[in-house]
Amino acid sequence: DSALRQCIRACAASARGAAAMQRSVLGSLLLACVHADLGPPGLWPLPRSLSFGAQRGELAPSFRVQVVEVGARGDRPSGAKADMVNEAVGRYYKMCFPTHSLMRSTNGPDQLETLRIEVPAAARNPMDLKSAAENYTLSVAFPTALLTASSGVGVLRGLETFCQMLQQEIYHGPLSILEGKISDHPRFGFRGLLVDSSRHFLPLDVLREHVDSMLYNKMNVLHWHIVDGNSFAYQSKVLPDLSGKAAFTQREVYTLEEIADFVEFARLRGVRVLPEFDTPGHVFPSWGLGYPDVVTKCADGSTGPLRVDLNSTYDFIKKLFTEVGQIFPDSFLHLGGDEVSFDCWNSNEEVAAFMEAHGFDGAALENYYESRLLDIVGKLGKSYVVWQEIFNNGLKVKADTVIDVWKGFDKKTLAQAAAQNFTVIVSGSWYLDDGDGACCTFDGWKLYAQDPADFDGGAEAEAAGRLLGGKACMWGEHVDATNSVSRIWPRASTVGERLWSDPSVKDVASADPRLKAFRCSIVNRGITAEPVDPGFCPNGVPYHYVPPYMRTMRTLMV
Repeated sequence: DSALRQCIRACAASARGAAAMQRSVLGSLLLACVHADLGPPGLWPLPRSLSFGAQRGELAPSFRVQVVEVGARGDRPSGAKADMVNEAVGRYYKMCFPTHSLMRSTNGPDQLETLRIEVPAAARNPMDLKSAAENYTLSVAFPTALLTASSGVGVLRGLETFCQMLQQEIYHGPLSILEGKISDHPRFGFRGLLVDSSRHFLPLDVLREHVDSMLYNKMNVLHWHIVDGNSFAYQSKVLPDLSGKAAFTQREVYTLEEIADFVEFARLRGVRVLPEFDTPGHVFPSWGLGYPDVVTKCADGSTGPLRVDLNSTYDFIKKLFTEVGQIFPDSFLHLGGDEVSFDCWNSNEEVAAFMEAHGFDGAALENYYESRLLDIVGKLGKSYVVWQEIFNNGLKVKADTVIDVWKGFDKKTLAQAAAQNFTVIVSGSWYLDDGDGACCTFDGWKLYAQDPADFDGGAEAEAAGRLLGGKACMWGEHVDATNSVSRIWPRASTVGERLWSDPSVKDVASADPRLKAFRCSIVNRGITAEPVDPGFCPNGVPYHYVPPYMRTMRTLMV
């Protein structure tokens, strides 16, 4: 623009008469012109410790990333299809410092030539993400930036921060970066997002977009509510009629091979996949369509919870969860356990007779089921998460059970569970499907305001590791592939920062411009995140509409 041209002309005039140093002086002044309006970058989520200097430089046309292994090389992880660090470097090259951007350098004197990554050789490609360290340090001092991390996951977190530190003053201008130092690690080890593909099927491309969004937000657990009473999209090989009779159609299914590939896709981005198969209540009618004997027939002719009185039901459950445990390698399974109505059990003559013979009421029968279920899952080598009703109803669960609190920010349940040394997860205060606020307000700040440790004994539970963290939840009644991503992001980003950053980071006025800039950055990466407030993104908002009458026959058939 004219202001930039005037600045460049002034730079050139001031450099005349200094022939020996003209190129260097002109380069320095030109760099100052091109990046005159840039301040420190707005990072999301905010790192634990950061400081920036005054010196700014550009990425050199020859900029490269160098990965250096530290320590002895470990064995290649069993089941690994790709290397986490190499894959990440390749992705960030394309997203954040592609060649066409590097070639726009003004050739100023302060050039960043190398990003050096140091990571332990034995920890660069972890399979068990639950135990993988996420801490990293990042320093920029021209001509080199240094990223050190304790594992491949820490490299992912540092690369995202480095990407966000890069700035452009003008559209498609050169990439610049401030000198600085960052030391960072998460507040909580469980920073999750729940998606529900049972009420509306979510294609794997949508799930992959969510996982990429989680990577950019430094969130690390995808809670996948994959089946429910509405549909059963998990295509089991050992119980094929589950999806064969209860998927919306045979197009709306996830094969085991597709799930395995998706889990690996998520692993390479530092995201665990926690599947939920919610029993005994959230199974009808879907489970009974293919296997009618496994659900209870109510007196009114409808179907209800599992037939927990029958030994054959536990054989069925063992067969299913044995397969599930092999496909989902995470050490945890979410077993649900919420919203179990006892009316159907009471109305079924055979179940009622079983209850009478054993002196059970509905709660005791559920306790009987949960005890047998947890024993089955435990013998498969899995730990488990359950919804809070299991605890609220006084069911006897094992000491290592994780209680997922979802009924609002239930301080009473959180305090009681923590006092009894149970591990807890906060979900209820971060339900994204509760609406998006009144006109002209961004309801993400309401989510931002809730601190997960704000209950009696919360600080102690956090310090002891019994408060694992929390998650944003988007149930699927009113979202599908058309709006799932835009309804979740960047609202869930506010939860991501609450769970990563220091608890003192809570000022909305300072967070707002950072979130707006971050939203624009992920939009530029292809994430269809909705706006925070009126405004614009400096690089625009990519959008491409192809109506049916302009598509090829091949596209229409697919």
